[in-house]
Amino acid sequence: MKILAGLGNPGPKYINTRHNAGFMVIDYLAQKLACNSWRQGFLGFYAHTLYQGEKVILLKPQTFMNESGRSLVQLAHFYNVDWSNVLVLYDDMDLLPGQVRVRSGGTAGGHKGMESILAASGREDIPRIKLGIGRSPFTDDKDFVLSCFTKEEGSLIDAAISRAADASLLWIGQGLQKAMNSYNSVSLDPKGGESVEE
Repeated sequence: MKILAGLGNPGPKYINTRHNAGFMVIDYLAQKLACNSWRQGFLGFYAHTLYQGEKVILLKPQTFMNESGRSLVQLAHFYNVDWSNVLVLYDDMDLLPGQVRVRSGGTAGGHKGMESILAASGREDIPRIKLGIGRSPFTDDKDFVLSCFTKEEGSLIDAAISRAADASLLWIGQGLQKAMNSYNSVSLDPKGGESVEE
C-alpha cells in the first residue's frame, strides 16, 4: 500500500493559492485515476484507489498547513504503512515556478507543513515531491504563499502539476530512484517546454 499526501490549507479562500500546490496534484491524480469516493477521517479527506495493482490512498489533510503531520501520521499508523511507502507533495519557494523535484528525504527547508510531518513522524527519510512556486522580492513570504498564481505562471504551474502527478505514479510503479532519475533531469522553460538542466 502507498500513501500520496498533498499539503495545503482547507477552505475555498485557499483553493488557488500557491501554498495549495500539493492539494492541486492530489486533485489532478484523483481525476486521472477516476477516484471519486472521498471520505472524511484522520483529520483530512482521503480516498482509496488502485494503480497497476497497487493499493493507493490519496490524502488531503484538513488541519491547516502547520499541523499536517497529525493527519498523515494518524493515517499511516492506522494502515500500518511504512514511511518508505509514503510520498508527500508540497510547494517550494526555493524552486522556480514550474520546476519539480523528487527527493528521498532531508530537512523541511522551512516549509511548515513538512516540518510538522517530520516532527510528528520523528524521521526525515520520507520521500517527497516539491513543486516550485518561486519567491517574491516584494511581499512577505507568508503573504506570497497565500496569494494566487499569476496568469503568466498558470501554464508553468499546470505543467508542473501534471509532471508531479506522473512522477508520483512512476514512484508507485517503479520506485523512488526511477522517479528521481526521470523527473529531476529536466525543468520547464518560460514557454512551458522542457529543457535539460546542467
